Amino acid sequence: MYIDGLPVTGVERTIMDCAALIPRWKVLGLIDSARRADKTSPVALRQCLAVHARRGRNGTVNFRKALELLHDDGPIPIGHLSRQAAQILVASGLPEPAFEVRIYDRFGEFVAQVDSFWPEGYVHMYDGFTYHRSRRETTNRDIEQRARLRELGLIVDEFSFDQINRQPEFLIATSRRNFSEARSRRTLETGPPQFRF
Repeated sequence: MYIDGLPVTGVERTIMDCAALIPRWKVLGLIDSARRADKTSPVALRQCLAVHARRGRNGTVNFRKALELLHDDGPIPIGHLSRQAAQILVASGLPEPAFEVRIYDRFGEFVAQVDSFWPEGYVHMYDGFTYHRSRRETTNRDIEQRARLRELGLIVDEFSFDQINRQPEFLIATSRRNFSEARSRRTLETGPPQFRF
């Protein structure tokens, strides 16, 4: 591949090379960013692995394991915090969540798009520095949406960039406790959930 006459590696190979230097959730974050920009696809990434993988190449194992976590369909996480938190929580024993799930009430009215969703009735909202700014209207909207999610019977947890990066034990303990509570609620219910997605 050439840009302005200079040989360069393609997007897929660049991500594979980065996999030798960064943790898996960051590799997935790079893939998410490239996919949102229509610069690559799961098929192209797997083709890159097939062509360039070899025993002893730095990053091959990390790249392969990242691709194993990649879903061909479904929404792509908007921010890297979803991937980072998911990796921490899956390693602690929680199931992998779905990302960017749109929640509707029983009348079909849109309520909110959540960062991470577990079908047991548990959701995460992440407050980072890029996509969640502290403007008054955004803050008011977020508060209203999260209140409505709770009215639907969902357990909603909110975590900041700093909590995910500096307090993973808090993320794990809170998530495990509230995921268990959400699952218990679903087990006790006799009717269908009061939300759809």
